[in-house]
Amino acid sequence: MGVPVNPETQMPLPHSSQTIEKKIWVDFRFADIGASALWLLSESVSGIDAIAKRIYLVI
Repeated sequence: MGVPVNPETQMPLPHSSQTIEKKIWVDFRFADIGASALWLLSESVSGIDAIAKRIYLVI
């Protein structure tokens, strides 16, 4: 994109002609069920009432 790259970081050097945004995504997967922990948390938050009722029935 027209600017030099730092060979150590592989990121472009800061320049007024562009904005650089670095995002790091981390995901953990449960090996036994093959599900993403992030997905499971997201689903849990959106349906916490139903999950709590099902757990209550088991215990």
